[in-house]
Amino acid sequence: MPGLRRCAKLFMKENIILQGGASVKRIPLKKVRQIALLLCILGLVVILAGAGLRLIPLILLGCLVLVGEIVFLTLFWRCPHCGGFLDRGCGLYCPHCGHTVDR
Repeated sequence: MPGLRRCAKLFMKENIILQGGASVKRIPLKKVRQIALLLCILGLVVILAGAGLRLIPLILLGCLVLVGEIVFLTLFWRCPHCGGFLDRGCGLYCPHCGHTVDR
């Protein structure tokens, strides 16, 4: 049984377990921030282009990209130690477990 527990801890450390039982690989927070910024800029550019060209489908596509960014951040902006969601202004420490968060 100890080997099984060790495997389970290793799995939990490298994966995020979602409510439905599915798992998602962890991504370093620096990379998460870069991807989120890219999605935000892309969504805003698409919305502005759609507004300039007066194309409603393009505006909706930009909104969809921004919603995708929110979902992405909800899944991946998590503490690497406990998996708790990191607040926007949490600083250098996780508000849930108190471990240092590398940004």
